Amino acid sequence: MPPSRSRHSISPSIRPQSNRQEIQILLSHHTQPRFLRLAASLSTWSAANGDEESDDPRIKVTVGSSTLVSARFDSVVHKLADGSLFVQGNRSTDGGKTWTNSPAPVRAGFHDKWRQSAGCVLRDGTFIGLGSRPEFTRLDRRILKVYRSKDNLQTVVGPKDVVLDIPSGPGGRSETGEYTGAAVVEHSLIERQDGTLIACAYGWWKGDEEYSMLGKYVPEMNMYKTRVWVIASQDRVARPGKRWVLQGTGRN
Repeated sequence: MPPSRSRHSISPSIRPQSNRQEIQILLSHHTQPRFLRLAASLSTWSAANGDEESDDPRIKVTVGSSTLVSARFDSVVHKLADGSLFVQGNRSTDGGKTWTNSPAPVRAGFHDKWRQSAGCVLRDGTFIGLGSRPEFTRLDRRILKVYRSKDNLQTVVGPKDVVLDIPSGPGGRSETGEYTGAAVVEHSLIERQDGTLIACAYGWWKGDEEYSMLGKYVPEMNMYKTRVWVIASQDRVARPGKRWVLQGTGRN
């Protein structure tokens, strides 16, 4: 498992230096998603952290039209084929102004132990999602959990087991000391022009022996750093996403 992280990926204390730019924070109650709406054309920003402020002219954010992003690191905004927005079982048909809950069987896949997060809409309109926590069955293999919907997430089929081959991903020990596979799939899933599906994951790699920064605080932890992997599925004709293989990796 990766080190503990903040539950928000963008801090509401970030603010623009000029009055001409705008950031709108949309927060709702426990069962609804939390969002930040970035509007207008954003230039240079300053970040407030307690009593400290930093101004770095190299940090710039530029967007076109208004963009809706989730304020939770494990949530992804999916735009479905019918134009509606979907986040962890919550649906909006008015661009994110109001939200309704989907049926319980649809919401379940985003809150079960596999924690669906990465997903995309294929060119034929099918939604395909991946559980972020695969099953650890062998040192060189993980079992990914795949979810599918052909009706814009009104109903979902899954999770279905599919194989991910990672011959150099032997697993490692988390911050709790537990030995785990830690092929965590997060956020990114795209369909290439040829139908290949590409996703990102992270975990431990054979031969990596650089200790995590957590060792500075808990030396007896003996936890190594993780790294990012790119994985792909080329079963684009019969059953997209049926089997996954490693494409490459780089150091975190």
